Amino acid sequence: MAWVWGIVALSLGFGFLFDAWGYINFRDFFLSYWPGVLILVGIIHLFSERYFAGLAWVVVGVILGLFTLHAVNGDIWQALWPLVLILIGLRILLRPKFKLSESSDSRDSASSSAIFGAANKKITSKNFRSATITAIFGGAKIDLRGAEIAKGGATIDVDAIFGGVEILVPDKTKIRVDVFAAFGGHDDKREVSKISDKGPEILVRGNAIFGGVEIKN
Repeated sequence: MAWVWGIVALSLGFGFLFDAWGYINFRDFFLSYWPGVLILVGIIHLFSERYFAGLAWVVVGVILGLFTLHAVNGDIWQALWPLVLILIGLRILLRPKFKLSESSDSRDSASSSAIFGAANKKITSKNFRSATITAIFGGAKIDLRGAEIAKGGATIDVDAIFGGVEILVPDKTKIRVDVFAAFGGHDDKREVSKISDKGPEILVRGNAIFGGVEIKN
């Protein structure tokens, strides 16, 4: 999902830049249709089989869109907080159906999402290649200590938005971190004696926006 936020940021940046230069009227367009970005993110989540995260983004985007297009009148924030409560309720009631959090995953690629809650996943793959972790107002943990990293290395995409992501890695694993932090941060808390610069590399990349990413062993 990191690439999605990158494209969104680039699109908004160029849009407002061209608006400032007088080429287009992007500001008015954005004020009317910005919830479409949330809907797009939700659709991408759905195609990635992260169903509850996708549903949450789509529902929030649609509700906000109705207000910005003046199809519904009233205070948008008074409608938003009950919606958050509804999503939390659905998250609790429908969690088994969505299978958001599995105790173990033997696949080479995995995903984990935590929205207003917690998700823990243990990876047991013998050829681990990639993972996608999303934490929004929640905490997500992925445990790779029982996995074997693919010879070509592995990539972990993280999005910590008002939430936290914890990554547990095997000892003597080579780690490279490329996380953009805005009012958040990332921290490598591994023991120095268990850090190595040899062997397959795990690239941790993504965003920490009002959130944090921790790497431990």
